[in-house]
Formats: sequence, C-alpha cells, structure tokens
Amino acid sequence: MLISYCIGLILINYIASYYGKKPKIIILLNFILMFVLISGYFEGVDIFNYRYSYFRVGSGYDGNFKTDVGYHMLEILFARNGVDFFVFKKVLTFAGLLLFFIGVSRLSYNPCYVYATYLLYQVVMDTIQFRNFLGFCVLMFALPFLFKENKKSHIIYAILIVIAGSFHFVMCWYLLFLLKDNKYVYRIAIGISVLFIGATALNNMRVPFIHTFMKWLDMGIDAYVDGISSFAFLLPVFTLIYYIYIFRFFSNRSDRYEYKVILKIDYISLFAIPFCFMSFQWYRIIRNLNMLNYCEISNLKKVAKKSLMRKYILILSFAVMAIWMYAEFIRFVGWDSVMTIFENNIYIVENYS
Repeated sequence: MLISYCIGLILINYIASYYGKKPKIIILLNFILMFVLISGYFEGVDIFNYRYSYFRVGSGYDGNFKTDVGYHMLEILFARNGVDFFVFKKVLTFAGLLLFFIGVSRLSYNPCYVYATYLLYQVVMDTIQFRNFLGFCVLMFALPFLFKENKKSHIIYAILIVIAGSFHFVMCWYLLFLLKDNKYVYRIAIGISVLFIGATALNNMRVPFIHTFMKWLDMGIDAYVDGISSFAFLLPVFTLIYYIYIFRFFSNRSDRYEYKVILKIDYISLFAIPFCFMSFQWYRIIRNLNMLNYCEISNLKKVAKKSLMRKYILILSFAVMAIWMYAEFIRFVGWDSVMTIFENNIYIVENYS
C-alpha cells in the first residue's frame, strides 16, 4: 500500500514540477508520506541497533561516546524519562523533516521536483540509516547559509554542521565547504584526490591512516572498511563529474553566485572518492549532496531558456538517480530489503513490537 502511495506521489510531484507549480497540499502530502516511512519503520539490523542502544541508555548505561554525542544526549533525555522508542523516533523525524523542508524551500524554486527525486530513492536509505537522516536534515537546513556572501552566515553554517556531526560524524566533512572559492582550491581538490586514489589502490583499497583515526574514535571500523569492488568508486566519480559539467556550463552563461558555491562544493567532494574504495558506507558523503545539486538543477529553468535543453538535463538527471537506485537498492541493499521498508511499518502493522 505505502509503495503505491509513494509511486503515485512521485508522479504527482513530477507533474507539478513540470508546470512549475508548488501547491501547499502536495508539499504537505510529501511531508506526511516521508514522516510515515521514516518514523514508522521497525525492522532491519540498523533499527534493532537503535532500539537496543535506546534501551541500554534508558537502563542507565552512560557509555563512552566519542562521536554522535548529540544523538546520544537526546537518547538520554527521552529514554530516561520513560518515552517509548517510537515516540522518540517520531519526534526526531518530525523535527528533521521540518528542517529539510525549510532548507529545500530556500534552495529551490521548484521543490516538488526535489521531493520527487528524494522519494525516488534517498528516502529508503534515510529510513534505514536514521542518524544519517537527522544529520542530513540539519545539513540541508545549513546549506542556504553557505550560499550567502557574509561571514555571519558562514559562522551559522559551521555551527549547524557541528550539530549535524553530533548525529553522525561523517557530517563534519562538510566543514570543508568553508574553504575559499578560487581556482587553486579546485586544482588542489583534484590533485589530492588523484594522490589519495593512487595511495589507496597501493594500500589494498584502504585510505592511509584511516584505521588509526577510526580506532581512536572507537567507531566500529569494520563497517567502514569492509571492502567493495575496485570499480564501485565510479558511481560517485561519474555523479560528481556530471554535476561539475552541468554547473560549469551554466556558470559560463550566468553570473549567479550559487553556481560558484555549488561548483566549489562538488570539487571539494572529490576528496571523498578514495574513501569510497573501502566501503559503500562512505558513499553517504556524496549521496547526502545529491539533493543540494537537484535543488539547483530544479532552478535551471531560470537560466536554460531553451526547453529542449532543460528536457535533456532532466533526462540525464533522472538517469543519474536510476544508477544510484540500482547501486543501492539492487546491488548493495537488495530489493527484498527495500520492500520491507514499505511493509514493516508501525502505521500499517498492528503487532510490531
């Protein structure tokens, strides 16, 4: 049932975006469906770990948390006051989605296109990876501040990213986007990426020094160095090259400040490529930025005067999402696991404990 609603809403979103509309009722339906999917999922290893952690904290376990401190503080606040895990999850999901929708509304003139793309695949991964979802929502709320040309906004962005990092340490990566925007940053990004890719390939597909760093953080290193095909890094490489090509093309035809910022973001994101050699876990660094890029792609109507050009871009963008869907749903997660997200939900299953 839920998957039918999801497919139907994706189509409605695309139709609305085609005509440049953003009806409040459709935006509300997007919020409700995302809330139901993310807050209601109760199966899977990740959810079991979240519930177990919540139970332990509620039983008085303080732990020795070096990372994800913000999430664990919220666990303590809710669990030790007798709040049920799924009530805790609902509150955090609602707050996270509120930040996400505010961020999208500030970044995109055509939010229905962005919501359609999000429902197309990323909502599934965010349903599974709840802490990453919370960090991602704070990131989306923070990004509009990065697009402003003043120091105060950039300080706010940095503070918000630190907060996002308290939900998932990977979010701290996005502090790199505060680097100054110039051609040397681009060259350094490409150069260091090539250097690290070579070093990683020679080091049995593992980024040098990452073992020592992650052991210091006490993070469960195996999950982040489980190894994948040496060709798997092509997915984020292809994605970033596509984004860079699109926005370089339009930056030469427009003086919009946003293009300079997003190009800087995509170039700096090349730093993440070597980490993708080691594990699919690291893909979230780039995956979390897909929605930002699609926010800007949804704005191309303001610049791309020819409708045929816009259609080509939308088709290519859809193809990029299709590749991510295949990689995450079929090859890495498995379609059966994806279907459990739509079937094992507290809002449609009576006995879910």
